[in-house]
Amino acid sequence: MTATRSIDENAIADVNIYLYSSKKNYHFYYAENAPSFELQVLPGEYTLCVITNMHKDMGLMSNSLLIQQKYYIEKMQNDIPMTASMKVRILGAMTLPAIEVTRIAAKITYSIAVDDAVASAIKLRSVQFCNAPSMTVMFGTGSSSTNKTYYYDDVVVDIYNDKIYTGDYYMLDNCQGEVNSITDPKDKSPENAPECATYMRILADGENGKILEYIVYLGENSTSNFDVKKNTKHTMNLVIKGENEIYKKLETELFPNSLSLSFKDECGEYPTASSYAVWKAVKKLASCNDTVNLLIYNHHHSINHSLMLIRKSV
Repeated sequence: MTATRSIDENAIADVNIYLYSSKKNYHFYYAENAPSFELQVLPGEYTLCVITNMHKDMGLMSNSLLIQQKYYIEKMQNDIPMTASMKVRILGAMTLPAIEVTRIAAKITYSIAVDDAVASAIKLRSVQFCNAPSMTVMFGTGSSSTNKTYYYDDVVVDIYNDKIYTGDYYMLDNCQGEVNSITDPKDKSPENAPECATYMRILADGENGKILEYIVYLGENSTSNFDVKKNTKHTMNLVIKGENEIYKKLETELFPNSLSLSFKDECGEYPTASSYAVWKAVKKLASCNDTVNLLIYNHHHSINHSLMLIRKSV
């Protein structure tokens, strides 16, 4: 669900109502919402289930089939499906207690700012939500799938303000649990996070054409938790105070006397961007008259890292 798409999180467009008992099941569909609905059913004890904003008559189905119903993110366009379930006893003509429906998606409200101390050297470029779940079980709770097939990287949102950006993002639930060994926010990183945990990928332009990357994982705390549950709101206020430590260590600690060049500012980010780096390296070495070693370092979303050493001998 892209950050720029407008969602009315409180809207209820249509309603599917199900009542299940040991003797008879009922289904009612209302194409428009109303303060209340009149249902005609036999007296008895029922499980009442409600689903809103499906924009269709879902038809009568068994309780077991209903609770296994899957919902795919591409269907979430203007509003968010909501669900509810409760036990009711119907004795005759009566008014049932009000039922509260809850959203099957979470809302991420975020702001990204560049600290004044580094604003002259770092300019915001884009933000992207990665490992977003493509589907959910509408009445499901608990742990989410660990199969990468069910996750995707959402669109890259370009940022045209160098210093600050704010946005709202709606996503389906993704509960990847706790990693108790993480006690410092700095360690909430791709190296320690569950493979399918959702994260924000922020790109910024640094000095000398460098592309800076910042990975921020979602969760219920800033350290060990990687859960984004249904019907929750998360607020993230992020401040960029310097370069990514990976690049700084490469340049200042491992290779302090070497010349560093960037390439992703020219070709962009994609899984095989290293091929462009090889082309650029070969072109650069063609004009060198001395023996030169050139090391290409690349990573994709701070997860897949690669090193390639190219040597020109004369």
